[in-house]
Amino acid sequence: MDAELVEVEVEVWVIVDEDGNYEVSREADELVGQAGKASRMVKITVNVPTPKPVELVATVAAEIDAGELKVA
Repeated sequence: MDAELVEVEVEVWVIVDEDGNYEVSREADELVGQAGKASRMVKITVNVPTPKPVELVATVAAEIDAGELKVA
């Protein structure tokens, strides 16, 4: 069973002032520049694949002393 590749679009907003200080938020309206200082706002969008499930199948023999199951 192959799991479909699912990507999540992650958006964050960053505001950077003239001194190099910055803040990050999920919402642009939560960021406000400091009065009297120049600032720049940037939106960053990244597509991130979600983890996919791993399916393991093993058959254990009736007479076995030791066994091993590996995930590749």
